[in-house]
Amino acid sequence: WAGPARVALAGRLLRHVHDEAARLPGFGGTPLHSEARPRVEDRARWVISVADDLELERFTIMGHSLGGAIAMEIAARWPDRVDGLALVASVGIESHRAIRRHRHLGILSTMLRMPGIRYPLTATIRRGFLRSGFRHGLTSDAVRQSIHLAATIDFDRHRENAPLVHAPTLVAWSSDDPLVEDRIGQQLADILPPGPRLRFEDGGHNIQKSRAGEIGQGLVRWVRAHQASRASDTGLPEQTRPTEEPWTGS
Repeated sequence: WAGPARVALAGRLLRHVHDEAARLPGFGGTPLHSEARPRVEDRARWVISVADDLELERFTIMGHSLGGAIAMEIAARWPDRVDGLALVASVGIESHRAIRRHRHLGILSTMLRMPGIRYPLTATIRRGFLRSGFRHGLTSDAVRQSIHLAATIDFDRHRENAPLVHAPTLVAWSSDDPLVEDRIGQQLADILPPGPRLRFEDGGHNIQKSRAGEIGQGLVRWVRAHQASRASDTGLPEQTRPTEEPWTGS
């Protein structure tokens, strides 16, 4: 993730973990041409290429909203790379209310590629994002890429990914999320491997910002438990045990 929401959470993590934010193509200044295809599996391969460039052999990955589908794709399809998975207000294995309200996302995605209407249409969609709690600095590229990604999400594939995830999993969600309803978060909590479950009564969709303190504390405790467990499993002496957990967010 990127922007103020990331800063709010990352500020609580940086003293404890090494944080790398994978700003997806079309978001946060990353050029769209680095991976123009909006499908989850294409974006997942792009994140893996970033991890390769950073020489991160293994890492814990976190995804918010649609980024949760990308993070889960990585955990399922590259299990040897992922030590832990964290999903924050993530989409689930079936369509959520925001998708069901806009059943013609494919048409909308196509219209956003038409020069004559893309800009006024982008402005209209941005107003909807703002009403849902997104920040005012949301760029036009980010608005359009969100729609393109949402239009191509394959819930059948996402459902297939769930049993392929073996890494410990943190799931955080809010019952008052206007985009992804409470039962979606609970469903993910029920079917994914054990790990912290953080359910909030309020906080909206962007709980990585509104609930940054609670999520940050939960993440730090979780990562420390990872470190202790891995050190115990490998039999490393105390002075050679790792002190930081590579971390990437999408």
